[in-house]
Amino acid sequence: MTKSEEMLQALENNDFVAAELAFAEALKKDPEPVLAELGEELYQLGFIEQAVTLYEQLLAKNYQTSYLLSLGELAIEEDDYDKAFQYFDDIPASSPDYPASLLDQADLYQLIDIPEAAEQKLLQAEKILPDEPLINFALAELYFSLQQYQKAATYYLVLILDQNEEIAGQNIAERLGVSYAMSGKFEEAVDYLQKALEKEVTDDRLFYLGYTYEMLDEGEKAIELYQQLLSLNDEYQSVYGPLGNLLQKEERIEEADAVFTQGMKQNPFNVDLFLAGAQNAYRLKESTRAVDILTEALAIGDKEEEVVSALANLYLQQENFDVVLKLYQDHPLETPRAYWQQATAFNQLEDFVSAGKFFDLAAADLNHEPEFLKEYGLFLREEGRLKEARDILQHYLAHEPEDLEIQSLVAALDHFAQ
Repeated sequence: MTKSEEMLQALENNDFVAAELAFAEALKKDPEPVLAELGEELYQLGFIEQAVTLYEQLLAKNYQTSYLLSLGELAIEEDDYDKAFQYFDDIPASSPDYPASLLDQADLYQLIDIPEAAEQKLLQAEKILPDEPLINFALAELYFSLQQYQKAATYYLVLILDQNEEIAGQNIAERLGVSYAMSGKFEEAVDYLQKALEKEVTDDRLFYLGYTYEMLDEGEKAIELYQQLLSLNDEYQSVYGPLGNLLQKEERIEEADAVFTQGMKQNPFNVDLFLAGAQNAYRLKESTRAVDILTEALAIGDKEEEVVSALANLYLQQENFDVVLKLYQDHPLETPRAYWQQATAFNQLEDFVSAGKFFDLAAADLNHEPEFLKEYGLFLREEGRLKEARDILQHYLAHEPEDLEIQSLVAALDHFAQ
């Protein structure tokens, strides 16, 4: 038994004193190939300091680029990126280890968030070994992480065509399916995601296949997959919004309500779920609960403009006009819709001066909103601003030409405005 083997045996027995003694002897007595294998074992076992010592000694005795490569990888493990780059830079392009060093440098550039440099290194490696699966996989994964899904799909497809089903624990069919789905190629995505799902049912595969069917307007298939996902893992937070929205679209309002309610419990900081849940509660004619949901969402502090607008709209429908104004006192927003909602509230409270002020503020940005144009035009008529009222209501009729009541009113205004 070599001293290297004795060290590994001692480590297996958790006898670290004996392991250190055997390691010291191994460095003196064991031949280079045995020590190189020991270095790999120590690396895999996480004994980084000992592996570094071993490879430094090997490098000093026999300058091999494979030792430079190992030392660079170990330096990455120790977060000494400058040293890692130094080792990799010392590997010449003529070395058989050069492509591997390019791969390691690409990983390192990704670690320090310089993806452009990572891409450059991988493309350089691809030129040297164009058919190497690990390089194609690395490029695919890089583009996938950068959300450049069409580029990622190109490399995943090459791997599939070369009969590579899995690399580094990643199912290639799943990755290709997701890449197609995220780049809008939903029909192409289905087959690969289905193939991955048939191999093993996972949360992500159920979700992305459901998403793909949703994008293909096959709502029932999407709902079935989303519901299957929730039955397996009710903590998969990303599924609640899409499932609830699909159920709502299919007029399955009570089911949607249950989904949104469960989703808000699972993720109490996802404002989109609260907005959707409030809308769904309102469709169930539970406006008080909808207000409660939005009030809770407002406390989260995210997407304030959307939440306040939705809450103000509910208060307007409940004819709680004072509450609308109090809401905007507490959460002042300078947006066209905020101006419009306040104008409506002031108008209903017969504060026509304030209403006019806010209608005028909203008008510049809402001249494409038929509902606003109609309300604004009627307000102007009541205020005696007849020419302005006629112009606004004519603009409204350009959007809604079938409104006979407003047609008659504009005809009358034509007479008075002359």
